[in-house]
Amino acid sequence: MQDHVLLFAVLFFGMPFALAFLKAFLRPQGLGRARKKLPRAFRAYNPYVIDGDTLSADGVRIRLAGIDAPERGQAQGHHSTSHLKGLLRDKDVKIIPLEYDKYGRIVAKCVCNGNDICRQMVVDGYAVSDNFTKKYSAEMRRAKRKRSGLWAQGKIQDPRAFRKSIPA
Repeated sequence: MQDHVLLFAVLFFGMPFALAFLKAFLRPQGLGRARKKLPRAFRAYNPYVIDGDTLSADGVRIRLAGIDAPERGQAQGHHSTSHLKGLLRDKDVKIIPLEYDKYGRIVAKCVCNGNDICRQMVVDGYAVSDNFTKKYSAEMRRAKRKRSGLWAQGKIQDPRAFRKSIPA
């Protein structure tokens, strides 16, 4: 079918229009942005902690899946980063890539000694369940009720609102 549409477009409208039409509307396999293949799960010993929800291991930036933690520039950012460093210090971490985010970082589940590190950050009160997956919402409600971690200060500053407030 696509071949017939292309032939019709070339005959009646010319080649430049036909190519533009093909690119804009039909989107055959070869066109468009190529998707990078995700790496397999891998292990990293004592990964470098960038902030409360981002690591670097083997030269790759990794965003912890399902959570959002205060940023480095936020008042609570240092506490969140320190807590994640404590969870991973001198530990062997299994990194399970799930997808790439819009910045090209690997979004991954991280497991250490059988413990989901993403979940643990929320349970301990140093990160919130993200607004997209809401995967750890129940854990976040429990941590808030128990006033765990940063919740002891009354609330965790919204990392998303903080990022939006920074001029681009």
